[in-house]
Amino acid sequence: MRFTKTNCQLIWGTYFTETINNNNNTYISDIVIDEGNYIYCTGVTNSPDLPIIGGDIAQGVGAFYDCFLAKFDYSGTLVWSTYVGGNNTEAGHSITLFNNALYIMGVTTSTTNNFVQNMAGAYNQNTLRGANDLFIVSYNITDNTKLWGTYFGGDGDEIPGGNGMGGLLTADNQNMYAVSGLANGTTTNNLFFVDPGIGNYFDDSQNGANDILLLKWNTQNQLEWSTLFGGNSNERVDKITIDNYRIWLGGYTNSSAATFPYLNPNDGSYFNNTSTGSGMLAQFTKTGILQWSTKWPSLIVRGVFADNNWLWACGEMTSSILYTVDPGPPAYFD
Repeated sequence: MRFTKTNCQLIWGTYFTETINNNNNTYISDIVIDEGNYIYCTGVTNSPDLPIIGGDIAQGVGAFYDCFLAKFDYSGTLVWSTYVGGNNTEAGHSITLFNNALYIMGVTTSTTNNFVQNMAGAYNQNTLRGANDLFIVSYNITDNTKLWGTYFGGDGDEIPGGNGMGGLLTADNQNMYAVSGLANGTTTNNLFFVDPGIGNYFDDSQNGANDILLLKWNTQNQLEWSTLFGGNSNERVDKITIDNYRIWLGGYTNSSAATFPYLNPNDGSYFNNTSTGSGMLAQFTKTGILQWSTKWPSLIVRGVFADNNWLWACGEMTSSILYTVDPGPPAYFD
């Protein structure tokens, strides 16, 4: 859907679904717009007959699901679309623009696929190593050709963060940052870790049932930093955001204060490691140094957004334990 900014009028809205029947499911999880005002969206479908223009045909849909990618121009015309998949299930969860290319990340259970494409000098993983691995694919935004595609995972299960609905990839001019999860206490064997050794946070051992996995890529698609982040129980990340200097994560933790990497900078920052809530916020420098991590008295932090002055966060409540601040009119307060 497309709305005007001034009075929020709906000026374009459409289904993106099957061309023959309507008995299958298609879900859009993330959207991004490039400088040429082309709109890209990704998601997951079990429909074998989405409107495909110039892209790859369905791989595993029907019994399983495929990821899809669709590109529209500013008027709403579908100019390119493709399935991204293999012989089992793929789901596209996040897209971002980086290094003059479009990047998509999701999760796969396929052993054969149409997304792997090696690039000299880049991280290249050609095979599925666990029951679930991540996949990352980049496309040229001018001619829509595939530039690079890889699995990313170890012998355990890598899973999307949050509810699988976008916000797990972000980028600046130099690096792309991705967050996911390592699930169910599974092994970290053959999971590729990189420790730059410059004072950055680093943990290559699974701590609890589910840990957060944080990745940093450069413009050559090389992994510069990767680490787990968690305690003795369950962690999940729902959103990642950056400004010019820092990285923020929002999600939840059920781990104990003794095992989760809480950090109080003692500079007046909000800090809580004992709340009955499970919301979690964490801040790193872009070089990977952990600067702040805290519990937030909510069920979960669903969204975070940062500019160079403020961090904005939103979440989900189940009780009245939220820490509130009323700055006075005209701010909304309840």
